[in-house]
Amino acid sequence: MKPVKRNLRKGLRVKAPDGAEVIELIGIRPTNTYEVSLALATVKPGEATLSHHHDFVELYLVIEGKGEVYVDGEIFKVARGDCVLIP
Repeated sequence: MKPVKRNLRKGLRVKAPDGAEVIELIGIRPTNTYEVSLALATVKPGEATLSHHHDFVELYLVIEGKGEVYVDGEIFKVARGDCVLIP
C-alpha cells in the first residue's frame, strides 16, 4: 500500500442505497485501495444505514450526534468523538 493524501472537498460523492450521503475519500473507488475505507457519511436523525459487510477495514468516527453501530452481533452505542474499528 502506498501513501495517499485526499481532501474532503475532492472526495467522491455518492448516495448510498439506504439514502445516506457519502463522500468517499480512501477505498476501492476513489483510490484503488483495497485494505481500508475512509468516507464521510451523513445519516439523518431517525434513519439508519443498511447492514452490510466489506472485505476491508472500515473506521467510523462520529463527528456529531449519537447512534448505534452493529458489528458481528455486538451493538456499540456511539456519540460525538467516538471511533469504531470494524475489521
